[in-house]
Amino acid sequence: MALLDALDTSRLKVALFDMGGVVVEIHPHRVFECWSDATGLPPSHFSRRWQNDSNMALYETGKISFNKYVEFMEEKLEARMSLANWTYGWNALVGECYEAVFEQVGLLAQELPVYCLTNSNPEHESVWAHQYREQLSVFVEIFNSSTIGMRKPDIEVYEYVLKEIGVKPEECFFIDDLSNNVEAARSLGLEAFQTPGPNTTRDAIAELLSRVHKGTD
Repeated sequence: MALLDALDTSRLKVALFDMGGVVVEIHPHRVFECWSDATGLPPSHFSRRWQNDSNMALYETGKISFNKYVEFMEEKLEARMSLANWTYGWNALVGECYEAVFEQVGLLAQELPVYCLTNSNPEHESVWAHQYREQLSVFVEIFNSSTIGMRKPDIEVYEYVLKEIGVKPEECFFIDDLSNNVEAARSLGLEAFQTPGPNTTRDAIAELLSRVHKGTD
């Protein structure tokens, strides 16, 4: 069975990609290891207490600063360190770009406009926007949650992005690594695909590209 057999790709006009875990690798363990080095606490101290909670939502939608978010983390994670150490560890999350995936995205971009929708923040953006400026330039636009003030999996963010691009839900192919983001997109009518990793992402894009080619024959 092909990866995209459950999707109707006949009406697609654009492709929308998540960033972390889809086109750029992320390393949560590196965050905890950096904070461990700074505090002397074991990495497990942080991993056990870490939560993607309401304060994270406020931070990722630009409603609070990183300094304020650190105050919440100090309480939640029961740890104290300098702001520089918090920042250094936080930014260690951003890993390498998936070059094989970007090769396929580049080929797809020759057939369909490609966009990116990411739950991110100014600190992480300062890393990926600088390190992967060339690779990320393939996207017509990157919708960053902390800039637009909304994030996945809230339905409003998909509605906003579709309106900005100018397409209907069924005309957008969306790929993300998190099930709740994919399910929310599907509930609105996007042709959404959940990927477990870069190899599957690469293969799914190649399959989509093949279907796009057949549709234009």
